[in-house]
Amino acid sequence: MDMFNVLRDHQQSKDCPGNGLTNVDICMHGAFGPIRFNQTTGSLVSVIPKSKNQLPIHYATCTSLPCLSIFKPIWLDSSSIPPTFISSRDNFLSNASITYSSNNIWWKSEIVNRNIMKYYQKLIQQIQIERNLLENQFIYKSNKLSSRYISEEQRNHFTIFAFDQVDQLINKWFSRAYSLSFEMKSELFFFQELTWEGWRKSAKIPKQLLNYAKDVRYSPYNLISIDSHGHGETTGRGEDFTFWDTASDSLQLLTKLGLNQFYVLGTTQGGCIALRMALLEPQRVKGLILLGTTVYSATEQTKANARKSRDKWCEAKIPSDEAIVARTASFGGPTRVDEKVYEKLKEMWIKRYAGPEGYDPALNCLLNRDAIDDKLGQINVPALVLHGADDRVFPAQDAKEWSSKLPKLWKFEIIERGVHHLSLTEPGDEVAAQLIPQFITETLKSSAGSLLAPKFYRDRLAECFKSSIWRIAPNRNNKHPVPSPTLLTEICVLTATDKNKRENSSKTHLK
Repeated sequence: MDMFNVLRDHQQSKDCPGNGLTNVDICMHGAFGPIRFNQTTGSLVSVIPKSKNQLPIHYATCTSLPCLSIFKPIWLDSSSIPPTFISSRDNFLSNASITYSSNNIWWKSEIVNRNIMKYYQKLIQQIQIERNLLENQFIYKSNKLSSRYISEEQRNHFTIFAFDQVDQLINKWFSRAYSLSFEMKSELFFFQELTWEGWRKSAKIPKQLLNYAKDVRYSPYNLISIDSHGHGETTGRGEDFTFWDTASDSLQLLTKLGLNQFYVLGTTQGGCIALRMALLEPQRVKGLILLGTTVYSATEQTKANARKSRDKWCEAKIPSDEAIVARTASFGGPTRVDEKVYEKLKEMWIKRYAGPEGYDPALNCLLNRDAIDDKLGQINVPALVLHGADDRVFPAQDAKEWSSKLPKLWKFEIIERGVHHLSLTEPGDEVAAQLIPQFITETLKSSAGSLLAPKFYRDRLAECFKSSIWRIAPNRNNKHPVPSPTLLTEICVLTATDKNKRENSSKTHLK
């Protein structure tokens, strides 16, 4: 621990280490100035054993800036974790790149560090306490595991565990920095910000990762996105599940988060869940925003077609390019989205839905859904329904028919050139961005107070690397939140109404 602190030395400076024209401290924060254009990229402390029965322990940050990094234990015995080690969160430790990579541990930490630096003096005291506590735990356990009589497998498991514990903690730090971005100005001076902006461009870091709620269209709201059963990080109940199950579990999650009232936005299957949430607990749902969804059960022809697509998808361990392209019909094909977005979607689909075990649970839920068109009269909450004219999954004419049965339909609109995943592509995203805030503003006129979650939960619920939509996978075991990014979320809850502030939120797992 003493050597950790040596590498974190700031020469007792009381200023933000990102400021100033010189960089004479060991921690070495890169910044603006004649000798400040370099910074620490990683730190290593090795403990040489006093006994031949002990192995050396190497504590590495694998990240920049020691004061904002945590030393993790690594052993280099014969079959220890190889350089291409991947943690259980699929963050690559190696395979480093000079440009930004979203699943690389170094770059993920770099984004967190650069955001923390804006509010360093405000955050560092609590960070130091939590950082030192976790490192002490690592040191205590590592000393026991360094015995040559302990299996290498145990040491490897602990290294993975350590990296994942750090991942959770830095997500919490990011959460605090995110909250402060709405409460105070950055501590960094002008030339420091200018220098970092140049570095950001050269490293190809997406601007929104360092500049939060710049999308002012949704900035007044908390957007808490939920991974439904069978999607994202949520694997399901370990049994067959339905949209009713996800609706019920999502409501339990929101209760756990202290949210009594909220708007529910659901796109495609998320709309099926949103409608059922309103049927289960209508007093809590302030309004429904339904995009490209349905209230009908699947036809036999739909089921047959889906089974054929399923067989094509599952015929190989990794789905073929043909099967992946077929799946893009929901948003009009690969050319309708940015190439990087498409590559990210392919990566996510393969990771989550490869093989029957990944594909079948969610498919069965979709195909075996019950019809609720006869229950729409019970949904006595305001509703905005948007549907794409080119939706190839759920016909727009069907949506026009069932939406007319909603007692408080605020607006139904068919969007020309709109596809099934309406808000993913133009022009659906622009129409949604115009109508959703208008819908919320008008339907909230008679409401009093804020819909913000209690601060206790907001401080604990944060996800890294999202500019306007945050994500949750409900956990029936009520474990602590474990943040993780996603794409193409299908259901989210809008909970904030204060125009001057948007708080953060996160996810927990529903298993």
